[in-house]
Order: sequence, then structure tokens, then C-alpha cells
Amino acid sequence: MTDPFYVGIRDPTTVRKELLMGARDVLTSLKRYEVQREIRRAKVESLFELRTVMEELMVLNRKLRQALPKTTIKAEVVRPQPKKPSAPHPAHKGAAPKKKEEAAPPKQKDQLETLQDAMARVEEQLRDLESH
Repeated sequence: MTDPFYVGIRDPTTVRKELLMGARDVLTSLKRYEVQREIRRAKVESLFELRTVMEELMVLNRKLRQALPKTTIKAEVVRPQPKKPSAPHPAHKGAAPKKKEEAAPPKQKDQLETLQDAMARVEEQLRDLESH
């Protein structure tokens, strides 16, 4: 049992290249998963913040209604006239909505950076194999 057992591989560079390409695909998938996980985390935080703001608005609305005098007079509902579509403003024509850039937690960046480093190493090994 102590004797090493060797298996002959017919085309070792092709096999190694295919293994490295598979590893690259796995690392790409892991990278996409980490990005998706970060987006989900940001979404949960945004929803929590929205819920908090909505609760605060409901409390403030309740306080406002209590502070206003009670009357039986109803205000007439004024419905705005539908506007005809006009030419878009030049400022809105090419402007893309600005997104807030949030700093990702250090743990997420470390995992993402680790995946990117591993992917860079695999791609470097692939390039070395392709150049031979």
C-alpha cells in the first residue's frame, strides 16, 4: 500500500487547461453569487429603512390629526386635469438616475476580493498553458 500509483494521462496540458477553465467558471459563479447576495442585503436594509420611515410618518400623521380641530366640513376634491405629453426636458433626456454608493461591509469585500484574486491566478495559469 505504500507504493505510489501513477496513472498515465494522454494529453496533460489539455486536461489541465480544462480543469482550470472549470475552476474559472466556478469562481465566476461564486463572484456573481456574492454580488447578488450584496444586492439582497442592500434591499433588505432599504426595506427596513422604508418600514421605519413609514411608521414614523404614521405616528406624525396621527399626532397632526389629533392637533387639528375636528370639523364636519368636507373640502371639495379638486382633480388635476391630465396634461398633454410635452417634449422631454433636455435635462431629463440623457440623464441617468444617480445611485447611492453604499460601502459594502468589509467581510463581503474580503470574500469578493479573494474570489477575484483566485480567478486572476487561474486565468494567468490558463494564459501560460495557451502560450506553450
